[in-house]
Amino acid sequence: MIRALAAINFKTSYSFYVNNMTFLVVDTPSPYNVIVGRPGLNLMEAIVSTRHLLMKFPTRFGVGEARGDQQVARQCYKTVIMDKGKDKVFPIANMELNGDVEPERPQPVEDVIQVPLEEGNSERVFQVGSQLGEVEKGELITFLQTNRDVFAW
Repeated sequence: MIRALAAINFKTSYSFYVNNMTFLVVDTPSPYNVIVGRPGLNLMEAIVSTRHLLMKFPTRFGVGEARGDQQVARQCYKTVIMDKGKDKVFPIANMELNGDVEPERPQPVEDVIQVPLEEGNSERVFQVGSQLGEVEKGELITFLQTNRDVFAW
């Protein structure tokens, strides 16, 4: 069992949010500087995929992401498991942190037609390629309008 030595409240800023987070101080070998639990991730509105070593979070420019490195993560894990990593420092220089710069938005390769998701609501629209055949275009529009409940607005 690991016992917390202290609890420290820090004003934590990430992206454009500033919140107070409580960190527990422990004395145990770990390859991590900090472990953020579910309450902290929820506070940051972050989505984490451990399989992809990826965390996405909102920024003032859209969605930011922090990526890990699969090989460094495996090396870290193996070193800790074999109890050889007590005094070892692992580099995180190859960790990408995106979100502080406005991303380039992809542009359509052809002209598009704006189609309302619901009749009479011009705020919710989707775009359909203008070079799509009439039959395919009609089927696609019908399909998207029929399944509008799966869209996140």
